[in-house]
Amino acid sequence: MSILLFIIVALFGLAYLLMVLWLIHKWNKDQNNAQQFQSSNYKTKVSVLIAARNEEKNIKQCLELILAQDYPSSMFEVLVVDDQSEDYTPDIVEEIKDPRIKMMRLGVYKRTTIQGSKKKAIAYGVSHATGDLIITTDADCKVGPTWISTIVAAYEKQSCTLMILPVEIIGDQSTLGIFQSLDSMSTFFIQKSAHDAGFFQLGSAANLAFERKVFLETDPYDDNMQIASGDDMFLIKKINQQYKGTTLAVKSPATIVQTIAVKSISDLFSQRLRWASKLKKAGSPSLMLSSAFVWWAKILSFVAPIFLFFLGNQILFYSSLALLTLQMGLDFTILYKASGFFHKRKLMWYFLPMEILYFFYLFILGILSWLPFQLEWKDRMIKV
Repeated sequence: MSILLFIIVALFGLAYLLMVLWLIHKWNKDQNNAQQFQSSNYKTKVSVLIAARNEEKNIKQCLELILAQDYPSSMFEVLVVDDQSEDYTPDIVEEIKDPRIKMMRLGVYKRTTIQGSKKKAIAYGVSHATGDLIITTDADCKVGPTWISTIVAAYEKQSCTLMILPVEIIGDQSTLGIFQSLDSMSTFFIQKSAHDAGFFQLGSAANLAFERKVFLETDPYDDNMQIASGDDMFLIKKINQQYKGTTLAVKSPATIVQTIAVKSISDLFSQRLRWASKLKKAGSPSLMLSSAFVWWAKILSFVAPIFLFFLGNQILFYSSLALLTLQMGLDFTILYKASGFFHKRKLMWYFLPMEILYFFYLFILGILSWLPFQLEWKDRMIKV
């Protein structure tokens, strides 16, 4: 039994090693040259789209940062589609007197009556946009001053239909905050590298850009409006199916969008279970297979040394420890490279305790993600 267990762990370990080395190669291949996405002659009209619900604490700062972009004022607009907020979100938006802002309401004011409302908010915004390129973000996000101009420069240079862009979770110095910060950095590393390797395509609506005409042609939500989440994944999946090979994952610090970490463990698991439900409902077979493989590889690498120790086989015990050390070294390399991109190398001091916590987090999340749940999101109950 001990030999069989070790063989299984070793095979998973070898496959994990090859996969990570290939992802690192793809990450390194893009040199992140800041000069490659600069321009002085922009041609693209842009519509920034925000589907907002109950964001009275965040919407003003978000809009102020977008309005302060260095992109020509006459060449971009900001569309805020209020998703039936029950607070003062729409009032705050209307108080900002700027001709670039367009405020729209979805459905009946302060009445949650629309199924799949965020998807409908996005589709409604796109249908009323005047820009050729749509950039989506969330009302609780922060952007840098060259966010739009860098995205447009990449779009005009690469002639792509959709761009996957980096999202960074900003946490405090608590264990939970640091955990989320490290996790978001490694997530973008995976998104970027896996996209370039042709494994799968994954991104976040908090920072996504796509051609308006392509959205209208693909009609990405026509057969999934009954599913509460997954607006970003269904969009990416549909465009990749109909316009395969025309997407781009942008590795440029100027395109980073920052969002605030959740404050409690229950909120973290609620958020991640929503994300996991998107994988089940909108993920491609390659994405599902990759996710399952990584889960088993990590679980087996941690559990095997414990079992082999109690089984009394010292050679296999120390060999399994060596495999675990190798896997942790690969994880360290991923985070080291990702933290360099996000200019957060100091967080690497927390790698070891966070790696241990990540095992328990991944184990619990993997089990819970296959159980039926009802979760509260934006003051609404959704099934995952």
